[in-house]
Amino acid sequence: MPVFSFHTWRRKVRRSLLPYPLVDIGKPTLQDVTAGITVAVVALPLALAFGIASGATAAAGIYAAIFGGLAAAIFGGSKVNISGPTGAMSVVLIEVTARHGLEGMVIAGVIAGLLQIGLGLLRAGRLIKYLPHCLIAGFTTGIAVVIFMGQVSTFSHAPLVGAVTAAVMIAVKRLWPNGPAALAGLLAGVTTNAFVAGPTVSGIPQSLPHVQLPLADAGTIVSLVGAGVTICLLGSIEGLLSATVADNMVKGRRHNSDKELVGQGVGNLASALVGGVPITGAIARTSVAVKSGARTPWTAIIHSLILMAVVLAFAPLAQAVPLAALAAVLMVTSVYMVEWESVKLVPSAPAHYTVVFVVTLLLTVLADLTIAVVVGFAVATILFALRISREPLKPSSLALPETLAAQASVHTLSGPLFFGVAEHLLEQLERSERDILILDMRHVSLTDATGALMLQRLHSTLKEKGRTLIVYGLPQESCQTLQRLSEGREIPYILMCAESELPDHVARAASPALNLSTTL
Repeated sequence: MPVFSFHTWRRKVRRSLLPYPLVDIGKPTLQDVTAGITVAVVALPLALAFGIASGATAAAGIYAAIFGGLAAAIFGGSKVNISGPTGAMSVVLIEVTARHGLEGMVIAGVIAGLLQIGLGLLRAGRLIKYLPHCLIAGFTTGIAVVIFMGQVSTFSHAPLVGAVTAAVMIAVKRLWPNGPAALAGLLAGVTTNAFVAGPTVSGIPQSLPHVQLPLADAGTIVSLVGAGVTICLLGSIEGLLSATVADNMVKGRRHNSDKELVGQGVGNLASALVGGVPITGAIARTSVAVKSGARTPWTAIIHSLILMAVVLAFAPLAQAVPLAALAAVLMVTSVYMVEWESVKLVPSAPAHYTVVFVVTLLLTVLADLTIAVVVGFAVATILFALRISREPLKPSSLALPETLAAQASVHTLSGPLFFGVAEHLLEQLERSERDILILDMRHVSLTDATGALMLQRLHSTLKEKGRTLIVYGLPQESCQTLQRLSEGREIPYILMCAESELPDHVARAASPALNLSTTL
């Protein structure tokens, strides 16, 4: 009898729940150090701007970049993903802070972090692959529109400062694509504001924040679950998209999407503990990191450490940063967020692409992100089902004996036999006037429960009319589905390639079909 070992049991449980090393950051290289410095310079003004744009404070943005970005880098599944406050997240957060205040935003961040960790442990990271490009492009473009519109009022407080900031930022992006355009624009805005005296950012404490466990009563937590789910949904999508972009830039490397979800969740918990805004993967900052030589998580770690040093040394200088300059930074950033290539595709793209893109974009702007993604995905699914259900029947290549050809009709089915096809297909096949209906299903890739029930209904309908249904080449898995759903009822006769005997009642109706198994 085997001896029970607690340590062996614990190791097996850990491996089943977490089938990868918890921390794997490797060793830093000189390229990682230089890339970390570059990304920190780019991230500083964006963290300040997105903190304010979220309805929180500049300090909440910078703390999120430091502590949330650090935790996500250490525990995440991408070697080069840079996490922090983002424009997309600020769109969601501004509504949360308006309704529930800063404390509510922090609690929603905790809920989102716990959900992300749970999704990662459940290995749900691969689900991002099932979101169509037109949906992602639609909500990304919609978020850019919301960010731009939301900053117009702040920009108008000191339009000259905002215009100078935007002009310098665009010029730097043109001349130095991977350069610190936002920082250059911000410095130009600060200089201009010395003459205009527009409103500026409130001060950032010149010290590390205190760790504080967010507490709330049950009613408050329940009211924030919806916000937490929205933050989790957006953070997961954007974080995994950022990791995928990094994979495409660093050839031969693939991130662990499940571990990346865990890392993003831990990052959100870390950010919440210090009063920071929720974080997610930042595509622009990740691209800058990779182009600057990032190859390990040390780039993100160094970027967070440099931001921490900046806070400790230069926090009081933040009071000189004009709000109009930060608004201009966000407006220019939103323009670059737009999926311009996808927008250009709209006039010439297939109708389903355009419909999903436009619906998702409009709902993102007019409603909210969660509704946009859910409805956009539903519309994409329905349109996909309609497209593949148009022509499930193809000309058959089966060569029937002359004696059988006169009394049998043959139809070849291709593609998945699922709920979107079943009813349409049943209507077509029920109109068959031949005594024997043979379905060639060798090219059917999938049969779901609705498809299997359709075969059962077709068999029953034809039997009532004294006719016979023969299903040829149905995959073994589909046969099992059909048998499970029949619940003891008679099912269509399934003719396999190697079969040599047929039931008597079928043989009498289609005795020439015996030749079918030997000629195909």
